Amino acid sequence: MRHKNNILSNLCFLMFLIFLGCILLCCKGENTGKVNPFEIHTGIEIDFVDGVPIFPWARPVVILQGSDYEMGYQYAHQLTQIFGAWILELNEVEFSEGQLEALKGYKWYITRHAPEMIDFFRGMAQGAKDAGVSLTYEHVLAQFCLGVKNGEYLETPSDQPGYPEGGEDLEKCGSCAAWGTATKDGKVITAGSSDGNDHFNVTIICFPDEGNAYIHSPYYAVGPWVSAGGHSGMNDKGLVYVHHGVTQTAQSMGKKPRYGIQSDIAIRH
Repeated sequence: MRHKNNILSNLCFLMFLIFLGCILLCCKGENTGKVNPFEIHTGIEIDFVDGVPIFPWARPVVILQGSDYEMGYQYAHQLTQIFGAWILELNEVEFSEGQLEALKGYKWYITRHAPEMIDFFRGMAQGAKDAGVSLTYEHVLAQFCLGVKNGEYLETPSDQPGYPEGGEDLEKCGSCAAWGTATKDGKVITAGSSDGNDHFNVTIICFPDEGNAYIHSPYYAVGPWVSAGGHSGMNDKGLVYVHHGVTQTAQSMGKKPRYGIQSDIAIRH
Protein backbone atom coordinates (compact mmCIF):
# COMPACT_ATOMS: atom_id res chain seq x y z
CA MET A 1 0.00 0.00 0.00
CA ARG A 2 2.80 2.39 0.90
CA HIS A 3 4.60 1.46 -2.35
CA LYS A 4 1.53 2.31 -4.43
CA ASN A 5 1.23 5.70 -2.73
CA ASN A 6 4.86 6.51 -3.52
CA ILE A 7 4.32 5.69 -7.20
CA LEU A 8 1.23 7.90 -7.31
CA SER A 9 3.07 10.76 -5.63
CA ASN A 10 5.95 10.51 -8.09
CA LEU A 11 3.55 10.52 -11.04
CA CYS A 12 1.77 13.62 -9.72
CA PHE A 13 5.07 15.41 -9.19
CA LEU A 14 6.23 14.49 -12.70
CA MET A 15 3.00 15.78 -14.23
CA PHE A 16 3.43 19.03 -12.30
CA LEU A 17 6.95 19.47 -13.70
CA ILE A 18 5.71 18.84 -17.24
CA PHE A 19 2.91 21.38 -16.78
CA LEU A 20 5.33 23.98 -15.40
CA GLY A 21 7.70 23.38 -18.28
CA CYS A 22 4.92 23.96 -20.83
CA ILE A 23 4.09 27.28 -19.19
CA LEU A 24 7.72 28.39 -19.29
CA LEU A 25 8.05 27.44 -22.95
CA CYS A 26 4.91 29.40 -23.83
CA CYS A 27 6.19 32.50 -22.05
CA LYS A 28 9.72 32.25 -23.39
CA GLY A 29 9.07 34.09 -26.65
CA GLU A 30 9.40 37.86 -26.74
CA ASN A 31 6.09 39.63 -26.32
CA THR A 32 6.63 42.86 -28.22
CA GLY A 33 2.93 43.61 -28.55
CA LYS A 34 2.43 44.59 -24.90
CA VAL A 35 3.71 47.62 -23.01
CA ASN A 36 5.09 47.21 -19.51
CA PRO A 37 3.14 49.70 -17.38
CA PHE A 38 6.08 49.97 -14.99
CA GLU A 39 8.63 50.83 -17.65
CA ILE A 40 10.13 54.33 -17.46
CA HIS A 41 9.92 55.67 -21.00
CA THR A 42 12.29 58.18 -22.54
CA GLY A 43 11.35 60.85 -25.05
CA ILE A 44 8.34 63.15 -25.32
CA GLU A 45 5.43 62.22 -23.07
CA ILE A 46 2.42 63.60 -24.95
CA ASP A 47 0.92 62.05 -28.08
CA PHE A 48 1.09 63.41 -31.62
CA VAL A 49 -1.21 62.73 -34.56
CA ASP A 50 0.28 63.52 -37.98
CA GLY A 51 2.79 65.77 -36.26
CA VAL A 52 0.15 67.69 -34.31
CA PRO A 53 0.57 67.67 -30.50
CA ILE A 54 -2.45 66.42 -28.57
CA PHE A 55 -3.55 67.83 -25.23
CA PRO A 56 -2.79 65.39 -22.41
CA TRP A 57 -5.88 63.97 -20.66
CA ALA A 58 -4.60 65.31 -17.33
CA ARG A 59 -2.22 68.08 -16.32
CA PRO A 60 1.39 66.85 -16.32
CA VAL A 61 3.22 67.54 -13.06
CA VAL A 62 6.54 69.40 -13.01
CA ILE A 63 8.64 69.03 -9.85
CA LEU A 64 11.28 71.69 -9.20
CA GLN A 65 13.83 71.83 -6.42
CA GLY A 66 16.87 73.94 -5.55
CA SER A 67 17.83 77.55 -6.11
CA ASP A 68 15.66 79.85 -8.21
CA TYR A 69 18.12 79.54 -11.08
CA GLU A 70 18.15 75.74 -10.81
CA MET A 71 14.34 75.56 -10.74
CA GLY A 72 14.09 77.73 -13.85
CA TYR A 73 16.61 75.50 -15.58
CA GLN A 74 14.68 72.37 -14.56
CA TYR A 75 11.40 73.89 -15.72
CA ALA A 76 12.65 74.45 -19.26
CA HIS A 77 14.09 70.94 -19.46
CA GLN A 78 11.00 69.23 -18.10
CA LEU A 79 8.74 71.11 -20.52
CA THR A 80 10.74 69.75 -23.45
CA GLN A 81 10.55 66.25 -21.96
CA ILE A 82 6.77 66.47 -21.61
CA PHE A 83 5.76 68.39 -24.76
CA GLY A 84 8.82 68.65 -26.97
CA ALA A 85 11.09 71.55 -27.92
CA TRP A 86 8.33 73.20 -29.97
CA ILE A 87 6.63 74.53 -26.82
CA LEU A 88 9.67 76.67 -26.05
CA GLU A 89 10.27 77.57 -29.70
CA LEU A 90 6.88 79.37 -29.71
CA ASN A 91 8.52 82.13 -27.69
CA GLU A 92 11.30 82.85 -30.20
CA VAL A 93 9.89 86.17 -31.38
CA GLU A 94 11.38 89.46 -32.50
CA PHE A 95 10.90 92.46 -30.21
CA SER A 96 10.58 96.05 -31.30
CA GLU A 97 12.50 98.80 -29.54
CA GLY A 98 9.30 99.81 -27.77
CA GLN A 99 8.72 96.26 -26.52
CA LEU A 100 12.28 95.99 -25.24
CA GLU A 101 11.79 99.30 -23.44
CA ALA A 102 8.57 97.97 -21.91
CA LEU A 103 10.41 94.88 -20.67
CA LYS A 104 12.83 97.13 -18.79
CA GLY A 105 9.88 98.66 -16.97
CA TYR A 106 8.50 95.27 -15.98
CA LYS A 107 11.94 94.06 -14.90
CA TRP A 108 12.35 97.06 -12.58
CA TYR A 109 9.19 96.16 -10.66
CA ILE A 110 9.99 92.43 -10.59
CA THR A 111 13.50 93.11 -9.29
CA ARG A 112 12.05 95.30 -6.55
CA HIS A 113 9.10 93.19 -5.43
CA ALA A 114 9.86 89.58 -6.50
CA PRO A 115 13.63 89.39 -7.16
CA GLU A 116 13.69 85.59 -6.94
CA MET A 117 11.92 85.42 -10.32
CA ILE A 118 14.81 87.11 -12.11
CA ASP A 119 17.11 84.16 -11.43
CA PHE A 120 14.28 81.80 -12.35
CA PHE A 121 14.01 83.50 -15.77
CA ARG A 122 17.77 83.32 -16.29
CA GLY A 123 17.83 79.65 -15.40
CA MET A 124 14.93 78.96 -17.74
CA ALA A 125 16.69 80.71 -20.61
CA GLN A 126 19.85 78.64 -20.04
CA GLY A 127 17.84 75.44 -19.68
CA ALA A 128 16.13 76.14 -22.99
CA LYS A 129 19.49 76.75 -24.71
CA ASP A 130 20.89 73.49 -23.36
CA ALA A 131 17.75 71.76 -24.66
CA GLY A 132 18.45 73.15 -28.14
CA VAL A 133 16.13 76.19 -28.13
CA SER A 134 17.69 79.64 -28.49
CA LEU A 135 15.60 81.54 -25.96
CA THR A 136 16.98 84.77 -24.55
CA TYR A 137 16.31 86.22 -21.13
CA GLU A 138 13.95 88.72 -22.79
CA HIS A 139 11.97 85.89 -24.40
CA VAL A 140 11.38 84.31 -21.00
CA LEU A 141 10.64 87.60 -19.24
CA ALA A 142 8.04 88.55 -21.86
CA GLN A 143 5.94 85.47 -21.04
CA PHE A 144 5.26 86.91 -17.60
CA CYS A 145 4.46 90.44 -18.77
CA LEU A 146 1.07 91.06 -20.40
CA GLY A 147 0.99 93.25 -23.45
CA VAL A 148 4.64 92.91 -24.45
CA LYS A 149 4.37 90.29 -27.16
CA ASN A 150 2.04 92.31 -29.38
CA GLY A 151 3.19 95.70 -28.20
CA GLU A 152 -0.30 96.61 -27.05
CA TYR A 153 -3.25 95.16 -25.21
CA LEU A 154 -6.27 93.61 -26.87
CA GLU A 155 -9.50 95.48 -27.18
CA THR A 156 -11.97 95.11 -24.34
CA PRO A 157 -13.82 91.76 -24.31
CA SER A 158 -17.10 93.38 -25.39
CA ASP A 159 -15.43 94.33 -28.66
CA GLN A 160 -14.52 90.73 -29.45
CA PRO A 161 -16.72 88.30 -31.41
CA GLY A 162 -18.78 85.97 -29.25
CA TYR A 163 -19.49 88.39 -26.41
CA PRO A 164 -23.13 89.55 -26.13
CA GLU A 165 -23.82 93.25 -25.86
CA GLY A 166 -23.37 94.38 -22.29
CA GLY A 167 -22.15 90.93 -21.30
CA GLU A 168 -18.55 91.73 -20.52
CA ASP A 169 -18.77 90.30 -17.00
CA LEU A 170 -20.76 87.19 -17.91
CA GLU A 171 -18.11 85.38 -19.93
CA LYS A 172 -15.59 84.82 -17.17
CA CYS A 173 -14.01 81.97 -15.29
CA GLY A 174 -15.34 81.10 -11.85
CA SER A 175 -13.93 79.57 -8.69
CA CYS A 176 -14.96 78.76 -5.14
CA ALA A 177 -13.50 77.55 -1.86
CA ALA A 178 -14.92 76.03 1.32
CA TRP A 179 -13.34 75.20 4.68
CA GLY A 180 -14.05 74.96 8.38
CA THR A 181 -17.70 74.33 9.18
CA ALA A 182 -18.53 74.35 5.45
CA THR A 183 -16.77 71.03 4.85
CA LYS A 184 -17.27 67.63 6.47
CA ASP A 185 -13.79 67.39 7.97
CA GLY A 186 -12.99 71.08 8.15
CA LYS A 187 -10.33 70.87 5.45
CA VAL A 188 -10.23 73.31 2.57
CA ILE A 189 -11.74 72.34 -0.79
CA THR A 190 -11.27 74.46 -3.92
CA ALA A 191 -12.82 74.24 -7.38
CA GLY A 192 -12.73 76.26 -10.57
CA SER A 193 -14.25 76.48 -14.03
CA SER A 194 -12.25 77.81 -16.95
CA ASP A 195 -14.45 79.44 -19.56
CA GLY A 196 -11.96 79.15 -22.36
CA ASN A 197 -10.23 76.82 -24.79
CA ASP A 198 -7.99 74.02 -23.58
CA HIS A 199 -4.26 74.52 -23.83
CA PHE A 200 -0.95 72.96 -22.89
CA ASN A 201 -0.48 73.46 -19.19
CA VAL A 202 1.18 71.89 -16.16
CA THR A 203 0.94 71.77 -12.40
CA ILE A 204 4.13 72.98 -10.76
CA ILE A 205 5.36 71.64 -7.41
CA CYS A 206 8.25 73.73 -6.07
CA PHE A 207 10.69 72.98 -3.27
CA PRO A 208 12.89 76.11 -3.20
CA ASP A 209 16.07 76.30 -1.12
CA GLU A 210 14.67 79.46 0.45
CA GLY A 211 11.02 80.20 1.18
CA ASN A 212 7.87 78.09 1.20
CA ALA A 213 7.24 75.01 -0.89
CA TYR A 214 4.10 75.37 -3.01
CA ILE A 215 1.82 73.94 -5.68
CA HIS A 216 0.79 76.21 -8.56
CA SER A 217 -1.21 75.59 -11.75
CA PRO A 218 -0.68 78.41 -14.27
CA TYR A 219 -2.98 78.88 -17.26
CA TYR A 220 -0.29 77.99 -19.79
CA ALA A 221 2.99 76.14 -19.37
CA VAL A 222 4.55 78.94 -21.41
CA GLY A 223 3.20 81.75 -23.54
CA PRO A 224 1.63 85.19 -23.23
CA TRP A 225 -1.12 84.14 -20.83
CA VAL A 226 1.22 82.69 -18.21
CA SER A 227 1.22 86.11 -16.61
CA ALA A 228 -2.57 86.20 -16.12
CA GLY A 229 -2.51 83.97 -13.05
CA GLY A 230 -3.56 80.41 -12.51
CA HIS A 231 -5.91 77.95 -10.92
CA SER A 232 -6.01 77.00 -7.26
CA GLY A 233 -2.69 76.65 -5.45
CA MET A 234 -1.32 76.25 -1.95
CA ASN A 235 1.93 76.60 -0.03
CA ASP A 236 3.27 74.46 2.81
CA LYS A 237 2.05 76.97 5.40
CA GLY A 238 -1.56 76.38 4.36
CA LEU A 239 -2.05 79.62 2.40
CA VAL A 240 -4.47 78.87 -0.44
CA TYR A 241 -4.94 80.82 -3.67
CA VAL A 242 -8.33 80.36 -5.31
CA HIS A 243 -9.37 83.22 -7.59
CA HIS A 244 -8.25 82.70 -11.17
CA GLY A 245 -10.32 85.09 -13.27
CA VAL A 246 -8.54 87.49 -15.59
CA THR A 247 -10.68 90.50 -14.72
CA GLN A 248 -7.62 92.04 -13.10
CA THR A 249 -5.74 92.18 -16.39
CA ALA A 250 -5.42 95.14 -18.68
CA GLN A 251 -7.92 93.99 -21.31
CA SER A 252 -10.46 96.54 -20.12
CA MET A 253 -7.87 99.20 -19.31
CA GLY A 254 -6.99 100.32 -22.82
CA LYS A 255 -3.88 99.56 -24.84
CA LYS A 256 -1.23 101.34 -22.79
CA PRO A 257 0.95 98.86 -20.85
CA ARG A 258 0.52 98.99 -17.08
CA TYR A 259 3.85 98.22 -15.53
CA GLY A 260 4.01 96.30 -12.29
CA ILE A 261 3.87 92.76 -10.96
CA GLN A 262 1.60 90.54 -13.03
CA SER A 263 -0.64 87.95 -11.38
CA ASP A 264 1.44 84.81 -11.93
CA ILE A 265 4.53 86.35 -10.39
CA ALA A 266 2.51 87.71 -7.45
CA ILE A 267 1.02 84.26 -6.80
CA ARG A 268 4.38 82.50 -6.85
CA HIS A 269 5.95 85.17 -4.66
